[in-house]
Amino acid sequence: MMPVGTGDVKPVLEALIEDAEEMGAKLRMLGVCVGTKADIEAAMPGRFTFTEDRDYFDYIYLRTDLATLKGKRFQAKRNHINKFKKQYPDYEYKPLTPGLVPECLKLEEEWCRANNCEEQLALGAERKSMTYALNNLEALGLTGGVLHVNGKIAAFTYGAPINHETWDTCVEKADTEIEGSYAMINYEYANHIAEQYIYVNREEDLGLEGLRKAKLSYQPVILLEKCIAEFNDHKE
Repeated sequence: MMPVGTGDVKPVLEALIEDAEEMGAKLRMLGVCVGTKADIEAAMPGRFTFTEDRDYFDYIYLRTDLATLKGKRFQAKRNHINKFKKQYPDYEYKPLTPGLVPECLKLEEEWCRANNCEEQLALGAERKSMTYALNNLEALGLTGGVLHVNGKIAAFTYGAPINHETWDTCVEKADTEIEGSYAMINYEYANHIAEQYIYVNREEDLGLEGLRKAKLSYQPVILLEKCIAEFNDHKE
């Protein structure tokens, strides 16, 4: 990943290039945003090749859009929520606590089995990070929610602030056999995020067609472009 922070980026890049060369490789950085790309170019003009990485674009929404689903463009989403409430009138949304982690991990295990996580590198990596995060909620400062239907877990989610105005939803998992569970956990969580947060970043789609369609359907206000930066040996 591209290093973040303040100060002169050039010596940092030089150190990374040297480190890569010692391993017999060329430096390659992922998750490079537009602003960061400009910083790299300014520090080392023409030394990096940039390739758009659509699968890792971040989807950023207005929190109020997700929490209210107002307007004609969200009519279908409101219908999903109303249908869920009618079908499961006794559903419960609870804050995610360490005591609820075991059932979240069980749902994740079932989700992974259905989606062949072990055969997909990105999903396998997500599972490892998710398990670590769930087991260290408080230490990592994560907050989330759990959706129960008929006393059984239907979905869970968690996230954390990125800055004073943007909240990051790191993970959202649901039982697809319970219709509308994804829509409902998204809606409830957005309503439990503090009002100071204007934006919700729901991260990337990993190039998964169904996930891309679902994330686009919530009308992001920003698609945060990312690219891959690869070091060139030649100097201009």
